[in-house]
Amino acid sequence: ATGRRDDALAIARTANMAAPGDVAVAQNAAALLIEKGYNQEASEVAARLVAKAPRVDRDVARTAAGIYLQVDLPVRATQALMRVLGRENDLTLEPLLVQALVAAGRSDDAIDRLRRTLRDQPRNLDLREEIASLLAKNGKLADGLRMASEIRKFDQVRGVLVEARMRDEVGQIQSAVALLRKAARTNRDGRVSRRLFVVEQKASNDPEVRAAALAQLAKWVDANPQDSASAVLLGNTYLEAGDLQAADKALTKALTARRYDPVVLNNLAWTRYRLGRAGAEGLAKRAYLINPNDPQIIDTYGVTLTKPGSLKDAVRLLREALARAPQDKAIEQHLAAAQIALAGGR
Repeated sequence: ATGRRDDALAIARTANMAAPGDVAVAQNAAALLIEKGYNQEASEVAARLVAKAPRVDRDVARTAAGIYLQVDLPVRATQALMRVLGRENDLTLEPLLVQALVAAGRSDDAIDRLRRTLRDQPRNLDLREEIASLLAKNGKLADGLRMASEIRKFDQVRGVLVEARMRDEVGQIQSAVALLRKAARTNRDGRVSRRLFVVEQKASNDPEVRAAALAQLAKWVDANPQDSASAVLLGNTYLEAGDLQAADKALTKALTARRYDPVVLNNLAWTRYRLGRAGAEGLAKRAYLINPNDPQIIDTYGVTLTKPGSLKDAVRLLREALARAPQDKAIEQHLAAAQIALAGGR
């Protein structure tokens, strides 16, 4: 947390060698190793955990599999999970096993396991949606569409969204647009409006079409001020496009319902900083206090502090942000500017 990542890694390595079967120690060591790019060593941490733990239980299997998946070793992740699932039925591990099977190229096996779980939880729409998506990605769109039809029996809008996403994923994007436009005419639901906007933006590079989609989303937000999710999407889109005035308006509206959302706070802080408006620092500080680990949030707070009287804090924060995201050129530039200012370079 103080930026001494190398010292933290050295301590984590020592602790892991002393207690290789400890789950918490393995998690800390692997996280720091992966952050530094030492994936092979991280996989060895997972292997030692499985080998040295008193018993390969749920926590051990989940931790080892999580490490293996992060370093792109899905077969080993599957093996670790099956050490538990081979002897007992543990539904908490099934989602991770499905992820590992898909990553290992065994989508059919993943679908079979999901269907097996669905027999015990027939109203679980998350399961149905995951099965539908995997079927479509696995070249079985017709089967996926049948599953989407089943979802519609429980939740009409969700079934439409699942079908639209599948069609999008398999390249039938115009079919997805047509489906969502039809749904938007009969369902006043923000989920449909947001998805329609995203798909229309993806489907066309025509500036007029994209502008019309954005205008339609803005109209929806104006008519439905309670739909903060759509206001966030609208504000972030304006921010990415450089329309800061419109971004400020939309994100301010979103903030009324999402006062503790660090992303909304951060993006509104950045917008107001770029506009030169008051309140940017306060918003950035609130975002940082809620989520002090996100490098983008740390960066925004550091940038808002890059002014006389708070330059030391700005440099400290921006160093931390860069340590967490060392490849981010924007953060690197912000840190350089703060250091120059601190040294009296301007």
